[in-house]
Amino acid sequence: MNWKKQFGSANEQTWSMRLGMVRNFARWMQSVDDRTEVPPAELLPSKIRRPRPYIYTETEIHSILREAKRIPSWYGLQTHAILFGLLAVSGMRVSEAIHLRDSDVDPEAKILTIQHAKGGKNRCIALSASTAKVLATYRAERQYFLGKNALAFFIQESGRP
Repeated sequence: MNWKKQFGSANEQTWSMRLGMVRNFARWMQSVDDRTEVPPAELLPSKIRRPRPYIYTETEIHSILREAKRIPSWYGLQTHAILFGLLAVSGMRVSEAIHLRDSDVDPEAKILTIQHAKGGKNRCIALSASTAKVLATYRAERQYFLGKNALAFFIQESGRP
């Protein structure tokens, strides 16, 4: 506890993690020198608390999509509404969706490929027929208005991802 007093302030979870590192080192040290004392786990207890995820209701999702459709577009593209709709039906992370490449979207096979997902791995997401149709329609409209050389799937009207 004197060690804790010497090193300033931090929240209980941080102190618990720090003492956990000391505890692990002390366990190892005990194998070398049996006089080593291992601090008890109860000394600075803390449970890791992840933020509770917020699950949007169906009404809230409809409201978000309705507002996204109101975002002005010179060409009538519904990029934001399509993006938010895809997030709602796929469970993708926001960063995964906005970094989708055009080649990652295969509406005919009804599959999205997420490149470099969490942990640096690739993963595939199966799409419903209706979602695949919406993405295919968006791609066709985007290509008509903004050109066919798109690397990113979701593109601003300025041509930037």
